[in-house]
Formats: sequence, structure tokens, C-alpha cells
Amino acid sequence: MFSSAVAHSGWNWIASSQRTGGAGFYRRMLTITALLMLVPACLGMHFAGRISGHAALLGVISGVFCGFYYLFLGQAYRHLDFSVAYPITRALPILILALGDAARGRMPSSIAWIGMAVASTGVILTPLHKFGELGPLFSNKRRLGWTLLTACAIVCYSLIDKVAAEAVPRGLGGAVQYGYLLYITALVVVSLTPSLGKPVRCRDCSWRTCVAASLFDFGGYLLILWAYQVVRHASYVFAFRQVSLVMGVALAYFYRHERMPAVRVVGALMITIGVMLVAFGR
Repeated sequence: MFSSAVAHSGWNWIASSQRTGGAGFYRRMLTITALLMLVPACLGMHFAGRISGHAALLGVISGVFCGFYYLFLGQAYRHLDFSVAYPITRALPILILALGDAARGRMPSSIAWIGMAVASTGVILTPLHKFGELGPLFSNKRRLGWTLLTACAIVCYSLIDKVAAEAVPRGLGGAVQYGYLLYITALVVVSLTPSLGKPVRCRDCSWRTCVAASLFDFGGYLLILWAYQVVRHASYVFAFRQVSLVMGVALAYFYRHERMPAVRVVGALMITIGVMLVAFGR
């Protein structure tokens, strides 16, 4: 799970630097994923057996939501600093995923609910410039809207993936087949959807950069799909992955020199503490 968190922080760091690339960056990244992961997916089919038609259908549906996730995320990164957009899009879904677990008869523990409350408070604090000032959070509804749409897409494909992970062959073989189908569908969605941003420019979106993003993205999420097979609560898996928030905010401050007022640091720490309580409160 820690490896997945590191990979997730890495690919989001790369994606946030491609603000002028628009959907072109994600098209390139997903195309590379489709090429690089074809052989592993075939090997998974050979050694683990094919996934069922039910799981394949879930993979296609999840891939549609995942495709829109990439499009919405690109817009969120165009309009907001990495240290603001990244924590909000990753922390907000925890609450809804926990409700999804409860709806499936898998009620999170009391400690986990406390952790989600702490993380939610941190989400409110993270975009602020100073304590007591809520203006930056609501000053630009369009910016906030892209972030919320991204979070909604995350919730949708995460809930579907958790159900599907329990229907595929156990182990990496089943996970890589399902993940490959998911990413192929996401590529189709991103390719067919009119670009929401500026057209991609080669100097803004090199193939080398996209290869690195692809490896981080698919590799990290493959570990999540594997974890979904053995952990009953999707919210616990998702929460533990959010240790990447500290990495992401630290990268934004030390390498991109984004503003880091005290309230933002406190918010990031609250998110981290909250998600850790969720992860270990079982």
C-alpha cells in the first residue's frame, strides 16, 4: 500500500505539471499504458484464467468513470495549485466510500468514522490562506466544481472496482486483466470526448514524461486492485493510500515553491491523521 501511495503521488505530480497539455497528456499516457501492459494482461489471462463477463462489464463501466476522472483532474490542475487540488480530490471520496461500505453491510468502526471527520476538517482548511477565511474555498465556483467532479468520478470507479475485485481470479493475474480493460475504456473515453482544455503541445507533453506517468499510474492502481481482493472495506484501502498527501504537499512546497501558509500545513496534517485513523480503525 505504501508503494501504491508513492506511485500515486508521483504520477499526480507529473500530471499537475502538464497544465497546458490538456486532455492530450492523458491520451498519450493511456496509449502508452495500453501498449506496455498488453503483455502482462495476456500473461495474467494465461496463468490466472479469464475474468468473467460480469467482471468485464464492471471494468468497462468503471473505465468510463475513470476516463472522465482524467478529464476533470486535468481541469482541476489547470485552475488550482497542486497542494490544493490534490488533497481535496483525494480526501473527499473517503466519506462517500465509507457510506458505500456501510450500504454493503460493512460498517466502518467508530475510530474510522472519527478519522473521516478529522480528514474532512482538513479538507476545508487546506485551500485557505489563513484561519477563519473561507473565501478562497468558494470564491471561484468553477474551480471548485472541477475538483468536486473529480472526486465524484473517483467515488464511482472506486465503488465499482471494489465489487469487481471480488469477482475476478485472486492475485495479480486477475487484477491486471481487469485493470487493463479499465484503462483501455478510459483511453476510449478520453480520446472521443472533446478536449476541455488547450490542445496538447509536444514540448509540454513529452513521451518520456508520459511513460513515467503511465508506469506510476497503472502500477500504483494495480496494487490497489490487488488490495481490494483481500480487504473488506474499500474506504480503508482508499484511506491508507492517502499517505501520499503528505508527499504531494511537501513536493509542491520544496520543488515547485507553492505557497504553504500555516493553515494549509495544519489541514494537510489533519487529513493525514484522519486517513490513518480510518486505515487502522478496523
